[in-house]
Amino acid sequence: GIALRFDSGRKSSQSALLTGLPDVERTLRGRVYANYQFTPRWGLQFSATQDLLDRGGGLILRQGLGYGLPFKLADLPMEWSAGVGLSWADRTHLKTRYGITPEQSATAGLPSYAPSAGLLDWSAGAGVSAALSSRWVLFGNLSSSRLLGDAARSPLTQDRGNTRLSLGLAYRCCN
Repeated sequence: GIALRFDSGRKSSQSALLTGLPDVERTLRGRVYANYQFTPRWGLQFSATQDLLDRGGGLILRQGLGYGLPFKLADLPMEWSAGVGLSWADRTHLKTRYGITPEQSATAGLPSYAPSAGLLDWSAGAGVSAALSSRWVLFGNLSSSRLLGDAARSPLTQDRGNTRLSLGLAYRCCN
């Protein structure tokens, strides 16, 4: 499949640590993705997202392994799922988000830092979804990720880990 999403960028006013660094502009990211089910319950996911407006967002590749277990609760079709993933980013993405040029170092008071392309993060999560109808799906997910490589070593990185809880309602079309 294909998708578009907005990347909100970063404002230097968001944190005292970013004072003296340029803002990271908002951009539009294009995404291509594929899923391969090698058993009814196990599957692989692959995606690539690219900054379509050339604002320093670069390229991010993600791959994951997922498991899904369908069940019913009060005759409501549901699925429990879990997965792990690994992400890689190009030099453009890492330089924009985690790098500090010598000029920026002079104004921000931080050491200069030039990250290379490489691993960005790993993630793990679990969730549940419920098909409310043939078109509407209610879902919830709890996930955690941790920065790796040059992103984790950046002077701009204060916390290498992140945990997210998401709840949502989705509409399926075009079947």
